[in-house]
Amino acid sequence: VTASQVIISGHFDKKVRLWDNRSGSTEPMKDFVVGGKVTSLDLSRDETKLAVCSRDDKILVYDLRGGGTVLATLGGEGYHVGCDWSRVCLSPSGDHVVGGGGEGGLHVWSVNTGHMEPVL
Repeated sequence: VTASQVIISGHFDKKVRLWDNRSGSTEPMKDFVVGGKVTSLDLSRDETKLAVCSRDDKILVYDLRGGGTVLATLGGEGYHVGCDWSRVCLSPSGDHVVGGGGEGGLHVWSVNTGHMEPVL
């Protein structure tokens, strides 16, 4: 995904890397380690939150303003990342996350409370 001055990439080595697209550096300016291969990323419209889906059956939501602190760890009973291309998506407000489960359902969580809504 691309923010105004940063390119964000997810990798099978369980890392998310942030690259400064204004510099010529070949090293990332920051990276985060997650629990499994990264399957997808989504950036909130205001570019302050990053949702990361990984093969450890979790979705992490990072606060990019706060140096990359984890706002929410989402997943739980019945949620399984079924493939290496499972998608995650933040709502337009950035308050909810939707993730496709391996069983074919759409799982919805509140970022603020971590509560899972009924599966669609």
